[in-house]
Amino acid sequence: MSQEQQIIQKLYETVNLLVCEIRTARFYGTDFQLSYSDLSFLKCVERNEGVRASEISGFLGMTKGAVAQQSKKLQESKLLTMYRIEGNKKEVYYRLTEQGKLACDNFNQFTETMNKPIREYLSGLDEVTRNDVEGLFDHILTEIAKGKECYIKCLCEEPTDLDAEGRCEKCKRIF
Repeated sequence: MSQEQQIIQKLYETVNLLVCEIRTARFYGTDFQLSYSDLSFLKCVERNEGVRASEISGFLGMTKGAVAQQSKKLQESKLLTMYRIEGNKKEVYYRLTEQGKLACDNFNQFTETMNKPIREYLSGLDEVTRNDVEGLFDHILTEIAKGKECYIKCLCEEPTDLDAEGRCEKCKRIF
């Protein structure tokens, strides 16, 4: 097997391992096992305080019905609260409960633990090699994304102020 084939095989093994990690529900300091979808929703609310249901739909590429269903599950788990602003009975807004904040904090710690060995490895590389690694991943992402428009990208064709931007929880595109 050539070195290129070995690298590609290791890439697929790595992706499979990461997908397995994402699919594994964990407690994250709460009484409920949380899936990646649950955490994506909670993290979106955390990053966009006072977010409306219609905005979550756009940010996460979910239907409004799926947002309602996911939010109901998270509210029943006491991780999320729904509220309305006086004078605006139409829009539904969300905020995290203390348990929801705890789940997000513990998820952040979990991902930091997973990222630490990668960060340590990359810090040991020279800048040219790190740029090559980054270029490889940029190329893979670009090739995979061809013809698969991210829902978020469609929502914001115009570039916005970088300080005000967030990222899609699923594909990490800027919104």
